[in-house]
Amino acid sequence: MNPFIVKRLSALICLAFAAQSAQGELPAPPAAGLPDEVPSGLPFDSIKAQPQIKAITTGSPQRRITKPADAALTTDEPGFAVGDFFLYPELTLKQTYDSNIFAANRDAVSDAITTPSATLTGRSNWTRHKLTFEAGIDSDNYWTNKSQDVYNYWLGVEGRYDFSPDTNVFGGLRHSRNNEERGSVNPLFSIDPTTYFSTQAHVGTAFRNGPVVVRAGATVERLDYLATSGAPVPATSSNDDRDQLQYAVGARVGYELSPTLTPFIQVMTDTRDYDRSLDGYGFQRSSNGYRASIGAAWKPGTTLDTEAFLGKLYQRYDDARFGSVSRPYFGASLTWKPQSTTRFQALIDRSLDETTIPGASGFVDTTVLVEGEHAVSRDLVANARFAHSWSEYQGINRDDKVAFASTGFRYYLDPAVFLGVDLQVTNRNSSDPGSDYFRNQLMFTLGYTPGRKNPGLGGSTGEPGLLSGGQGQSELHGSITPKLAFFNHSGNSAYLNRYDTLAENLGGNRHAGFIGDIDFNLRWQNKDGSTLALEREGTGEGSQRMRLERVGQSAKLAAHYSVLTTSTGTLNYFFNPDRVAGGTDPAYADPLLNPVGESTHVGYFNNDTPGVNEYSIKRTSYGGSVLLLPSAFNDMASVELGFDGYKRKGMQPTNYVLDSFSLTGANKEQNQWRGYAKPVNEQSGRMSYNFTVTPYDSWLLNYEFSVNKFENKTTPLTFNTLSQLAGPSLLFDPVVDMNTPLNFNADSTLYSNSLRLSKQFGDVAAVSGGANLSRLEQNNFSDIQNSLGYTTGRTDTSSGYLIGKFNASRSVGLEAFVRYNRRENNSSFPVSGFYDPVSINYADPRMVMPRINKLTKLSYGLEAKLYPKFLKSSWSIGWLHEDKESDLTYGTTSSLAAPLTLYGTRYASDEVYLKMVSRPAPGWVVRVTPSYLWAKRTQLVTDPTEMFKLKTSVAYTKPEWNELAITGYYNYKHKKNDSLSYSDYSDLLGFNSSQNQKATNQMQAAGVNLNLVPSEGLTVNLGYDWTQNELNANYFTTNRMRFDYLHLPSSLVPTPLDFLILDQTNYNVDNHAFTAGFEKQWGRYLFAGSYSLNLTKGHNANGLAGQTLPPADDKLDNRLHTLSFGLDYAVEKNMSLRTVYIHDRYTDNVNGSLSGDRDILWVGLNLRY
Repeated sequence: MNPFIVKRLSALICLAFAAQSAQGELPAPPAAGLPDEVPSGLPFDSIKAQPQIKAITTGSPQRRITKPADAALTTDEPGFAVGDFFLYPELTLKQTYDSNIFAANRDAVSDAITTPSATLTGRSNWTRHKLTFEAGIDSDNYWTNKSQDVYNYWLGVEGRYDFSPDTNVFGGLRHSRNNEERGSVNPLFSIDPTTYFSTQAHVGTAFRNGPVVVRAGATVERLDYLATSGAPVPATSSNDDRDQLQYAVGARVGYELSPTLTPFIQVMTDTRDYDRSLDGYGFQRSSNGYRASIGAAWKPGTTLDTEAFLGKLYQRYDDARFGSVSRPYFGASLTWKPQSTTRFQALIDRSLDETTIPGASGFVDTTVLVEGEHAVSRDLVANARFAHSWSEYQGINRDDKVAFASTGFRYYLDPAVFLGVDLQVTNRNSSDPGSDYFRNQLMFTLGYTPGRKNPGLGGSTGEPGLLSGGQGQSELHGSITPKLAFFNHSGNSAYLNRYDTLAENLGGNRHAGFIGDIDFNLRWQNKDGSTLALEREGTGEGSQRMRLERVGQSAKLAAHYSVLTTSTGTLNYFFNPDRVAGGTDPAYADPLLNPVGESTHVGYFNNDTPGVNEYSIKRTSYGGSVLLLPSAFNDMASVELGFDGYKRKGMQPTNYVLDSFSLTGANKEQNQWRGYAKPVNEQSGRMSYNFTVTPYDSWLLNYEFSVNKFENKTTPLTFNTLSQLAGPSLLFDPVVDMNTPLNFNADSTLYSNSLRLSKQFGDVAAVSGGANLSRLEQNNFSDIQNSLGYTTGRTDTSSGYLIGKFNASRSVGLEAFVRYNRRENNSSFPVSGFYDPVSINYADPRMVMPRINKLTKLSYGLEAKLYPKFLKSSWSIGWLHEDKESDLTYGTTSSLAAPLTLYGTRYASDEVYLKMVSRPAPGWVVRVTPSYLWAKRTQLVTDPTEMFKLKTSVAYTKPEWNELAITGYYNYKHKKNDSLSYSDYSDLLGFNSSQNQKATNQMQAAGVNLNLVPSEGLTVNLGYDWTQNELNANYFTTNRMRFDYLHLPSSLVPTPLDFLILDQTNYNVDNHAFTAGFEKQWGRYLFAGSYSLNLTKGHNANGLAGQTLPPADDKLDNRLHTLSFGLDYAVEKNMSLRTVYIHDRYTDNVNGSLSGDRDILWVGLNLRY
């Protein structure tokens, strides 16, 4: 939640404790505003004559007593000195479990909330005057109830100008975005959170004349509320009737009878002016009034500070139906610091707060609060808070009583990193039974506060010498490079933009324009050895990368953020069937060539979003982790908490085929094959907890628990929305459910537990083992799934491993392992009408693919390592066995049968391999790794029945020959599978005449690279790489759809299903890559250049299969040239001017419309510190 929200104390307490009030507005630094620290000797340094004029509009009574206690014992010395200011950055990540997020009296809804927060506070380091500022942002991210997600921000500044030691003026501005707390009365009327903006200003003066102390000031605040959903009266849903202006003028005069006792009298106006004369219920809520009281402040010493007052509260409303409010007005506060590590505070507060309840002008709230904080040790701070409030509504018969209790602690892992745990309990009893509620909140907080210190023991918290972490002095090293680029495309940019998408910062033009960005690499190092590193690099909005790492004596904090925009969808769009010549085949629509009538839809393609021709996906990755090494663990244990997430947003082209039985009309076959621009909006977050302990030097135990939640925020395309896109030409059968979704992608959650244990037996042997249990659950279901009974989606996985290593001697080592994995599908099955192996009628839903019930995998192997002196080599000889088994369920009627697929149920293979590394002569390193695999049974065509692999590399270095370094490699892999087959079917013979699919795949790769320094300051590199991939397989065809083998549409006469091998198809693609580069230092100039050429040529299929493909889909023949040249000019020691020019040219000799060029010119200024 927003730490900038003020503790809404009564106006006279604000006057009495003007300095503390300023701290409430700008919480850092707490110590700076204490009266005894004011150089002028005044007992105050600012004033905020702020009336209690908007308490309930922000849920104040509950907010005031439930706001987590500030770490009052934390000091703000020394901060980061920047000029005449000290800066205090703060990063926190809070994880909350809330048992009742809506503060409801029944049917409570619980949820987990993740709240990241970032704040920057600064204060001046002047002998006279004072200036403080703060800016921050936070967001509440609900795991399940995403509609409750909110974010807040705040900006504020306060200052004081000293005319003399006894006279000053002060003022401040603040703007914030806030959300009302659930638990205040008003948000109960809305479903969504209630958001409002607050803009405040205050100004005043303070002076002393002998024992007389005078403070006077004025404040104004503007409140603007945003619209909410779910309001009972439509006029109130916009919340415009709550927008208001509040202002007040106040003064306080005190007389010092002694240095410890100061009686005072104070008075203040209170005006509340609503924008609308009538609210949504027809009431006039504007009002004005005053507060007047007398009191005394007593401060007998440095450990005790008290104040109390008594007076009158009066408020008159414009609406005659609201009676004036005239009540006793009182308040008191006590702060006691019996020692530097302990603080107690008590408070009594009365205020008149606003409400939106019809008939009530407001309510008088009386709050009693007691809180305490104690530093148990140098690293541990405990806190507790108890509060009770009574709310008496004016004009209606309602009273509320709210009781609140909290306790928690902060553990400082090092001077700037803390881990906090807090438990809060809230209970409201109301004379309105529907307003009762009970709420538990458990919060875990990870905070990083560089420049602030954890509490010390045995001295004042203001004495930095008593606090861990030394004096906090630091050194900054690094560089910052602001840069600007101009880019321009000619021709088609689809290929060049596929993985390196450029777009203007303003406007998003992807064809030409300017891009501005900034790179930096900053590193702070403290004298205690702790470091902080912050890096960023980017090429515009579509490509960014940031990394933060903080390494301390007892903790390591890391965070990352990156953005990558890809446009592969645009390239795929240019291969849509309606954009490629031959993409649709009219022969399928010819009744003479296709008398059976099946697959007629292949002759037609329908694009339902023809206006979209550019597609991109923006992937945002983010995360953080903290590794804790508390000193209490004596270096034997560590705890790591981590979070990683990503968001994907954009559009991608999607094609699909509708079931002909869902359509009607004479041209229904023409409407089956369709495509559209599919919106993508999804996110995933993984929270992990890792604990590692090494109780003895040779033992290690590790446990990890993680939760990974995937959410799809895109509404799926349904038959109803599809009919709106396609228009009247697409007709659905009247019996079809128009809410049927297409491409439905469900939310899911993955829970995982893993345990690892290892034992080291000196240098002789080691044993390690582990086990993992995980569960993947589907979180939401489509309407059809729910209505038909598919309500459980779950996969359970269990796995384990055991590894043993033994060194028989210095030259002989042995290793053995066994691994096991089992995955079970425990989802709903069978589901009649949705997922059922038996289909009675031909038009019923059918299983066109088998259901995977269970998969198991067992592998084990042995390896011997030899270290002979021969050729200074090492040898490894190994054997690996692998068993895989699948349990599948096929449909029994009108469905796909096992003999009609290339799916096996069992796989068993053995592999032997050899690894050799040799250094036969100085500068030479030779590596050779051959292996051979054989299998009798396979599950998939990609599983080889026989495979041979060879990996080789040679490296030679000769430093005395101009730093010569040459590397070369050759890799070869050949595999085949001929164990799986299709079977024909007829009523007389059943399944018969099996025909094997014979597939072979051969891959080769080779290359050579050379690096050389021919002269001082000049480096040169050359390279060549070649890859070849060749695949051969039988080209099958059938006379009927395989899952229709028992029935023929529009006929009662069964027709046999026959498989026929038409040809042996061949896929063969070669790629050649040439690279060259240089770098030359010449005085202040550093030149660099590179060139690369990629040649790709081949075909996806040959023979009859190739003839059936459009040329754009079959042949590959393209070139990609990339030329770059860079210059770095050292303007002075710590400054250089950088420029880079890049030219890309893509030429496609098959699909010429994809050819294009791109030019980029970057200019940047590198500043080093």
